Amino acid sequence: DGFGASIQRLGALPDLDIVVAPNDPGSLAQAAERAPSDDSSIRNLIYAAYSFNYGAILIDLPPFADSMWAVQPLLMANVAVIVARPTMHDALATARGFRFMTKELAKTLRVPREAMYVVLNFLSPKGNMGPSDFFASTNRSLGDDGPCPPLMATFPYVSELPAAQNHGDSPMLAKGCDDFAKPARSLTVKIIG
Repeated sequence: DGFGASIQRLGALPDLDIVVAPNDPGSLAQAAERAPSDDSSIRNLIYAAYSFNYGAILIDLPPFADSMWAVQPLLMANVAVIVARPTMHDALATARGFRFMTKELAKTLRVPREAMYVVLNFLSPKGNMGPSDFFASTNRSLGDDGPCPPLMATFPYVSELPAAQNHGDSPMLAKGCDDFAKPARSLTVKIIG
């Protein structure tokens, strides 16, 4: 009942069920501290979603996988996609996230290395780090723990995207966001089939 009551829908995407995390730090911290066996844990929220027989459940995790917000969903996943911007900061964060999954969670993670991918977001022709530079930096940081997972998709910088999102429009359908929508559709097919 709690899961069903928490479902939200966007007007532009009426068939997409969305559950949003609590919006205040106190509630977030409290939820993150719940043990996986707790009835209202993050893990049990995902089990509730499974019981609705969704074709796919996509969980957007915090950028650093060092809390129960990230660990519980990761332990239930069968695919992991690390989303990063083509920056040195995100290359290092990608290495950190990949190492966390393959080293610290190695005994309990169900996601094999061949089901781990990277998506580069906000790729701009004006940027100074392309995909090859990003992966070279990530692999240098990984050292013997590499190589970095392969690139699954790239999303270009689309200046209209923030305004579309601020208006509650789907970036998949909003005017001027076609350059974003095309790789998003391709990524969906690759992940879900």
